[in-house]
Amino acid sequence: MIEISWRDSPGGRIGDVSKDRGSVGFVRLADDWFDPDDLQRYVAWVVDWMAPGIETMQRGLVELGGAPASNTDREQELAAKARAVVAAGPPDAPEAFGFAPTGLETHDELRQLVQLTSFALQGAEARLSDTVRRTDEHAAVYINIAAVELAAWVRAMDELMTSIWRQRLSNEDREEISEAVDTALRRPGFVGGIISAEQSRRAETGDPYEDWTIALLSKGVFLSRGQLMAWRWLAGKLLHHGPLSAVERLPWRPGAEPRWKWRSANAIFPPTLEEERPRQRAAYDSCLAGKDVLGTANFFHPLRETEFLFSQLLRGDASP
Repeated sequence: MIEISWRDSPGGRIGDVSKDRGSVGFVRLADDWFDPDDLQRYVAWVVDWMAPGIETMQRGLVELGGAPASNTDREQELAAKARAVVAAGPPDAPEAFGFAPTGLETHDELRQLVQLTSFALQGAEARLSDTVRRTDEHAAVYINIAAVELAAWVRAMDELMTSIWRQRLSNEDREEISEAVDTALRRPGFVGGIISAEQSRRAETGDPYEDWTIALLSKGVFLSRGQLMAWRWLAGKLLHHGPLSAVERLPWRPGAEPRWKWRSANAIFPPTLEEERPRQRAAYDSCLAGKDVLGTANFFHPLRETEFLFSQLLRGDASP
C-alpha cells in the first residue's frame, strides 16, 4: 500500500511517500525537469523514490507545470498521480541524444564520418594558420598546441580513409577508381613517375591501387604518402612524448623577416632515443622540416576532393 502524507518545507509542500509503513521517497515541486530529448528546464511535480533491488533513487514525472499544492483536493490529486507513477515501477532508462549520428556499419554512416573528420581537420588547420600569425612571446606555445591538434586529425583521417579504401569498399569500386587514375596519369600535364612504384605493382598484379591517396589522382589532386607519413611521425611524437616543441622562428636569409618553420626531427626528438618508425622520421625531414608552417598546412583541396570522391563511393544505405 502506497501512502503519501503532506508537510510544509522551506520550498513549499512536500509529500512523503511510504510503502508498507516504510519511507521510500517524496513528491515535490522541482524546477529542473528535462524532457527526454530537450535541453530546456521545466517546472514540474516529480516523485523520487527507492525501488526494490535498485540502489539509485528513481524519478518520475507526476505533472508538468507549477500549480501549487494549495489545498487538500490538490494534494489528493497529486498524490493519486504520484501513486500511479510509483506503482508502475522504475521508468525506462533515458535514451541518449545530441550525438553526431555516425557509425561504422552502413555506407551512409561512413560517408558522414568522412565529412565530419574532414570538417574537424579543416578547423584544426585554420586554428594553426591563425596562431602562426602571432608574434607575441607566447606564440610558440599556442602554435605547438595547434600543431598537436592538426597532426592528430591528419593521422585520424589517414587511418579512417585507409580502412574504408582497403576494407569497406568492394574490389569493383576500387578497380573502377584505379582505372580512372590510370586514365588521368596518361593525360598531358601529369608529372611522370609520380607513383611509378605503385604503377609497376599494379601492372604486375592487376590489383587496384593499395593507397587511398592514389584514388585522389582521378580528381586531379595529389596527396603524397610521404607527406602523410611526415604528419604521422609528428603526431606520434607530440601525442606520445608530451608537448615537444615542433616549431622555431627563423629567417630564410640574414636580414629577412623571420617566419615560423618546422624544426628538424633531431631537434624535436633526439636521434639517441629509439625510433620505432624510421621511415616516418625520414619522411618528416624530407617533407616538413625547415619548411614554413603556414605553407605546409594546406589540406583544403585534397579534403574537398576526398569528400566528393568517397561520398560517391559510399552512396546508398547498404552495409559495406
